[in-house]
Amino acid sequence: MTLKVSCSRAIPCSELEIPCKTRIQATVLNTGRTTVTIEGFGIRYPRSSGLKPSILVPLSVALAPGEKASVYLDFEHFRGVERHDIIFVQEAGGKRHYPEAAPGGKIGRLWWWYRGKMKN
Repeated sequence: MTLKVSCSRAIPCSELEIPCKTRIQATVLNTGRTTVTIEGFGIRYPRSSGLKPSILVPLSVALAPGEKASVYLDFEHFRGVERHDIIFVQEAGGKRHYPEAAPGGKIGRLWWWYRGKMKN
């Protein structure tokens, strides 16, 4: 089972009440050959924050091969964190998938999780 996770700023926005600059669009695409049940989208904070990884937008969606699902995450969910590659998609079995990154990006994200700080 392979899931591809991506994120980007949510522009353009059709809702005038919520400014686009305050939201991230997170998308998951099932690139595998079997149907995968998605539990939800979440964020993993650095260890120093004391916050556990949590599902922010619960979904109970079964994605067939080639299907995708998108959600919008508000910046307030990030709690002062400027990184957007810390989002994840969790399968019903508990496995987490993070946005793709080059090896240097993966090392930087891992270092940030263990040594990074959140802005207050």
